[in-house]
Order: sequence, then C-alpha cells, then structure tokens
Amino acid sequence: MCRRLRCKLLVILLALPAATACSDSGAPSTTSSVTSPTSGVNVVENFTGTLTLNGGWSFPFSTVTSGSIAAELKSLDTVPPTVPPDPTLKVGLWVGVWDGARCSSGIADDNAVKGTVINAFAISQGNFCVRIYDSKGNVPAGGETFQIEVTHP
Repeated sequence: MCRRLRCKLLVILLALPAATACSDSGAPSTTSSVTSPTSGVNVVENFTGTLTLNGGWSFPFSTVTSGSIAAELKSLDTVPPTVPPDPTLKVGLWVGVWDGARCSSGIADDNAVKGTVINAFAISQGNFCVRIYDSKGNVPAGGETFQIEVTHP
C-alpha cells in the first residue's frame, strides 16, 4: 500500500515540471465588442498580452453557431516600445479546439507576422481557441506585446 502511494507521488512529481514548463506567463487581457451574441451576429474579440522568449498564450472563445472564424495578428511590438519593432519577426499563430485546459488540434502558421490571418470554420456551436507562441525561439529578451483580433459566430 505504501509502495503504491510512493509510485503515484513520483509520477505527480515527474509530471509537475513538464506541466509548468508549458504554462503561460504574465497576465493577458481579453476584450469583446459583443457581450451576448445571437445567431447570425459575428463577435469580435481582442486578446492582448506580452509574448516572451519560448513562451505562448492560449485564449478560449465560444461560438454560438456554425460559421467562419478569423484570427488576425493585429500588432506585434518590441518591449520597451522605444525600440523599433521588427516587421520580419515570425511567431506562431494557431486557431484550434479548446478542450477545457489547452488549445489543441487546429490550423497553425509558424511564420506569422503582423497582419497574418488564420481562417477556420466552426461546423457547429463549440469551444475554440487562438494561440500565439514563439515558434522560432527568437522573441527578444524584453518580449513582444501583441494584439490578436478574433471574429467568430
């Protein structure tokens, strides 16, 4: 009995660093231009935050019906803002399915720059997500502030 408990504890302790290594850092924000969507009305949501070296952020959203989903990387700016932004900096942008804990199985572009749009389609009402991540490991030490605009049904 004691051996079984130690084994479970060992599994938990081994999994803990892997889980924390994938966590997001900082405190992103979310704004929505429509608070209670109805069928046939598109919702526009804006997600902002600071992307750090090898970091990533996931933002869940829900659709009320089937329809087109578009996620656009509206801004990507160097921190501090006194440093000129690098228009060639590539990051990852992903639209996927929200499983309650993470953004999974979706459409991704590992070479997204400011202005990149990812288009997807929701076949029904559901939980989806947009994710931004340092796909190349080249985000500057100070980070990059970002804004992602998602339009969905």
